[in-house]
Amino acid sequence: MHAENQLKKLNLGFRYLNFDKDKMKSFDGIGKKEFLDIIEFNFLTATKWITHFDEFHKLEKDVQTTLLQMIWHVWRKLHKCFTSAIYRKTHEGVNPMQKVMRNMIIDSKKGAIDTSWMSDYPKDHVTKYMLQQNMYDYDVIEALIKLDPTDIELTYMFAQLCFEYAGKRLQGENQQITDHFQHILSNDLHDYYVIDQKRERYFYRLSELMKVNNVIYVEFQYNRDSIQPSELSITPSLSYFVGRPEYLLFCDPQFRTYSTFNPKIVINVQSLISEACRLLNQGYQAPIQAENQLKKLNLAFNFLKFDSENMKILEKFGQSEFMNIIEYYFIMVLKWIMHFDEFQKLEKDLQLKLIQSFWHVWSRMHKCVTTVMYRTSHFGAKPTQKILRNMLMDRDRGTIETSWMSDYPQEYVTRYMLTQNWYDFDIMAGIEKLDPTDIELTFMFAQLCFEYAGKRFQGEILKVTDHFQQILSNDLHQYYTIDQRRPRYIHRLNDIMKVNNLIQEIWN
Repeated sequence: MHAENQLKKLNLGFRYLNFDKDKMKSFDGIGKKEFLDIIEFNFLTATKWITHFDEFHKLEKDVQTTLLQMIWHVWRKLHKCFTSAIYRKTHEGVNPMQKVMRNMIIDSKKGAIDTSWMSDYPKDHVTKYMLQQNMYDYDVIEALIKLDPTDIELTYMFAQLCFEYAGKRLQGENQQITDHFQHILSNDLHDYYVIDQKRERYFYRLSELMKVNNVIYVEFQYNRDSIQPSELSITPSLSYFVGRPEYLLFCDPQFRTYSTFNPKIVINVQSLISEACRLLNQGYQAPIQAENQLKKLNLAFNFLKFDSENMKILEKFGQSEFMNIIEYYFIMVLKWIMHFDEFQKLEKDLQLKLIQSFWHVWSRMHKCVTTVMYRTSHFGAKPTQKILRNMLMDRDRGTIETSWMSDYPQEYVTRYMLTQNWYDFDIMAGIEKLDPTDIELTFMFAQLCFEYAGKRFQGEILKVTDHFQQILSNDLHQYYTIDQRRPRYIHRLNDIMKVNNLIQEIWN
């Protein structure tokens, strides 16, 4: 196989990724035979595709087999979503319930699913569980339609997703191998953008690719550790914390039959809004001087850091402490974002709406970053210890009082609160391994907040936050190419976006 580089060699196998509309068939039902046929198709097709990659051929046969067994189902997930996206683009009036699997259309509303051969659980339990395994498919398909990747970009997306997943699962020497693969393909993609497309500033485009890949990666991480079919309806979800214009309240969008919120736990934060308006009207007394917008935001880096000299111990967590943490983060986010010139140009009501939409996302990131800073500077720090607004909380020692927020038993509420921090350890491990510079960390906070706000509100706000991200992406490109003299930064950006997109998917 002849091509300029490894990525383009892999792209020679693009026919294995594509959707053949001329030979499309329809599924009337899916049972054991169809299920096994799909598995065989995907395993062998993924094998044929990866044999176009020279570096894969250099491995021992047992390592090749181990990698294939690890990646084929990840490859299948992206293949299903991509071919479904192509089908929807080329066929008007497509039913959203229709998906493509091994060039066949299956409609979950029409096609019958026989589950008796795979489980003794009732059919509705198994079907619900199977749907749970595909909870993000519609988001991925819509993102792929919007992204409209080129053949080369799509080839990179397949390879990066597979190698990242295999490396994280296998660890050790195998992770070194998959990291090496990703580094090679990252350099090839850099050449594709800079030479073939003559696009030196590809940072924003690459981040859009990585958002799609990380949605799928997070789904696999979730499904691997998720509940079993027998547990699906044992414990109802309690609630989760959402920002609102005049109140911070608990609600559960998944269970419409429950009361939208419990008046007992509605917290009026009008005083916070008033303080925010005062600070916005006051503005900064002196102009902020820096080369670009990202570096201006970085001047507020002291808001992101962990102050070890003034750390306190949080021994009890009740209503007073909870309110104190909310107030701290809400005002801290406001002071931080005011260093961004583009934000200052917005109308006051839009500024407030943005802050109210992402302050809790910022606080999640801040908790993980400051906890990592604490752990790296304190030998023997325990995994149960976390930092909240410069206070150390140890869940094995501190007491949590929940009666003020819910009528559910304390163990239910505590369990629920722990599930809301399901991925914290993965996030912190990613941050610790990444060891971001001040500039990179500033970009991570900003990108995460603007991406979340845009996706939540859409419309005009999405245009505003996309514009913000474009500006900061260009500034980060300049930081890498000029300040760090690193023109090839795709692999580094991938690592940054993995952390950010993991947090993004938690809040989705």
